[in-house]
Amino acid sequence: VREVGLRPFRDVMWNFQFRFAQLMERLDRIVVVKARQIGISTLLMHYAYWRIRFGKPNSEHVLILSKSKDDASKVLMAKIPTIHAAQPDELRMDIKSQNSYFFQLSNGNTITVLAATEAGGRGHAATVVFLDEHAFHQSAESNWAALQPTLEGGGKFFVVSTGNGIGNLFHDLYQKAKDSKNSFTPIFINWSAPAHRDTDWLEAQKRDSVVDESLFKQEYP
Repeated sequence: VREVGLRPFRDVMWNFQFRFAQLMERLDRIVVVKARQIGISTLLMHYAYWRIRFGKPNSEHVLILSKSKDDASKVLMAKIPTIHAAQPDELRMDIKSQNSYFFQLSNGNTITVLAATEAGGRGHAATVVFLDEHAFHQSAESNWAALQPTLEGGGKFFVVSTGNGIGNLFHDLYQKAKDSKNSFTPIFINWSAPAHRDTDWLEAQKRDSVVDESLFKQEYP
């Protein structure tokens, strides 16, 4: 969260982050419309690590598709070594394999982070799928088709994004969830969810923004 800096979750979690973590454990299908810079992607990576660390050996395979190659490696996967290093000595498991897009613990459980290209996700069996900033995925439809076996096989499926207009797959998925026309639970997290944000904060963001009001409202609904 850019404006408050690095905050270890063990020290403080905002209430909405705690509730969202509970929902991830309780629900199998979630679609989230969110404001920018509220720590949800970081929380998703913590959840991914928790799944592979405490899941049964060779049973957990988390697949994350991001909007770009840089986001996949430099933003999302880059969080995992930090999370791993922050574990207490008695809980920290050895790393079996690690690179910019793949992380495996000695128990055989894995996290794979890929760019959402047309081939992204194809051929990857997963128990948990995260689609990060899904409204901006260039190959959303072909990715969805490739991931359909995971959706049908009972794995967890979390779709998260800020808005990007209407008529795209993410918008359609969220609207159908709101209308109870699919199996996803819709969640909306607005700009004021972090405890330090108030109307003065929002007005300051508007003054510094170079985009028109409609785009600003997409970034900070």
